[in-house]
Amino acid sequence: MAQFYDNVLNRLRETPGVEAAAAAGALPLSGSANTSNFHLPGRPAEPDGQGPTSRWERVTPGYFRALGIPLKAGREFEARDKEGAPWAVVVTESWARTFFPGERDVTGRLVQLGGSEKQATIIGVVGDVHHDGLDEPVQPTMFLAYAQAPEGGMTMIVHSSGEAAAMTGVVREAVRAVDPTIPVYDVSTMQEQVSRSILAQRLSGSMIGVFALMALALATVGVYGLIAYSVAERRHEIGIRLALGAQARDVRRLVVGQGVRLTLTGVVIGLAGAIIVGRGLRNMLFGVTAAHVPTLISVSAILLGVAALASWIPARRAARTDLLGALRGE
Repeated sequence: MAQFYDNVLNRLRETPGVEAAAAAGALPLSGSANTSNFHLPGRPAEPDGQGPTSRWERVTPGYFRALGIPLKAGREFEARDKEGAPWAVVVTESWARTFFPGERDVTGRLVQLGGSEKQATIIGVVGDVHHDGLDEPVQPTMFLAYAQAPEGGMTMIVHSSGEAAAMTGVVREAVRAVDPTIPVYDVSTMQEQVSRSILAQRLSGSMIGVFALMALALATVGVYGLIAYSVAERRHEIGIRLALGAQARDVRRLVVGQGVRLTLTGVVIGLAGAIIVGRGLRNMLFGVTAAHVPTLISVSAILLGVAALASWIPARRAARTDLLGALRGE
């Protein structure tokens, strides 16, 4: 099996446009990962089943480069990490912090894998990887060299500068050239993988967006109705202002200012509520906080702009008030 994947990956790496190619038991965000006990030599042994546990995955050389996972210390897997060579593992930053707290460099430390007498040397530390989803916390993970623990059913990863659709045929041809009986299935891009992993959040976000637009429309109608009613009630007052020398622009400024002040009060109250209620939306947010300042400022500006626009029509009507009619009506 190890020879099969070596042959396929070597063919892919020689393909023009392919920057990196590798294979792994499971992709990030797939929700699939192995978990096992392990022991750290030099520390007291734990009873069976009570020792520390860690996620682990088999990967080939080039895996971290293909997925853009940064190397923080040490080295990645290489061709020398093969059967018969000393066992090697690469761990994530969270793994190093969890099991070797306070140590700046854990490369060179030994790990005894569960159910085995073999000890593996930590050769590198890489950035954390989300296996279960972007909304789930990262889990400490160990990566094993595939050639030292081969298995079937691997997922191949190709990092290419070309079109993804063209790469699908290239991968199929590479596999067929090595072994025409091996099927290639479930081909997708990492962008599609990410999209599938946040599908529920996308649907929820779309629904919230629809409700937000409905709320904005209702707020616009509400502000317009309130200001229009206020203008009608203050028709005589506006007439007196005009009789005393007020200009049409003064009346417009008065009416629009009233609408903006009312909306500003609502915005201040709404911002406080948004910060409090927004804490419940943390699982739907990626890369931003519930109190994301640019978003809150943008939404506030939109609301104030809509309020000013909704107040403009009654303001124009008020500025055109018939002076004699307003005074006679009183």
